[in-house]
Amino acid sequence: MPTDDKDGKPKQHPFGEPPPAKKSAPTIPKTSSSGHPSPAIPRASTGGHPSPAIPRTSTSGQPSPVAPAAAPAAPKDMTALQKKQMGSQFNDGTIERRRTNMLGASGIGAVPVGVLPAATNDELEELFDGSEPAPGMGTRDVWKALQAPVQSRENNRSEARLRQVLHQFAVASNPRYKEETPGQPRGHIYVWDVSRAMNCEIPHFLGPKELSLAQTGDWMRHEGPMRGWSRTDEEVAYSLACEGKLVVALARDPKAKGIAIVTPEEPGEDSKPLLAGAVFAIGYALHPKEILKTRLVDYFHHV
Repeated sequence: MPTDDKDGKPKQHPFGEPPPAKKSAPTIPKTSSSGHPSPAIPRASTGGHPSPAIPRTSTSGQPSPVAPAAAPAAPKDMTALQKKQMGSQFNDGTIERRRTNMLGASGIGAVPVGVLPAATNDELEELFDGSEPAPGMGTRDVWKALQAPVQSRENNRSEARLRQVLHQFAVASNPRYKEETPGQPRGHIYVWDVSRAMNCEIPHFLGPKELSLAQTGDWMRHEGPMRGWSRTDEEVAYSLACEGKLVVALARDPKAKGIAIVTPEEPGEDSKPLLAGAVFAIGYALHPKEILKTRLVDYFHHV
């Protein structure tokens, strides 16, 4: 009620009764394009962008936990090939990382893997004679690994198969193993190619680093024993090669920088295993003195 005037009468509003006090309008939530109210997005106290995560609240006012999305169930009764294709789920990716590191995922070669490995040992006898390399095995490029037509695996070793693995590269006539420049042999490239075909790879690349001949020998001595390679003696080296296993010969003196492959051919008069390689000499079934320039040799074999 307005204050009384001098006569004691209630003071009248010049325009009648005073208007009622204004009431604040209720907040109307904004609506999305679908017609549903859009929840308010809290802002960080630091003045940053609003948080995109809006927790749901239950009737009690407490945030309701959001259930994590259920992982897809792995298919049952998958074959080994299907599991390899889904490598991120069924293995640690070692094979793929290794292929990537070796820069040989695509490979080179006219015959796909799996065609010739199924052949019998008798059929392999007449396949390659070692005079010329198999198609695709003569490239000088080493930034791609070769995909050799004849392969040997742990459960399929034999003298005939090892001989064909070696013959398909024809080390004596293959331009791939000729010296890059005088005094820079490429015997470690030959060992890399053979070991890949034997499925017990002696790497030529470690990540982006390309190994030299000397570094390949160092890898065999220090890293090889942790990768399935075992040291053996001279008397056993030849018999292991006759079983179809890969046996590598290293000059005992690391300064000699020599590495070659033991062949399944019968040793000479001094019973030294004959070697194939491209170091001081290039050829197949040569004496260690010719290829490595030494009679003192260390031998490593893989199963």
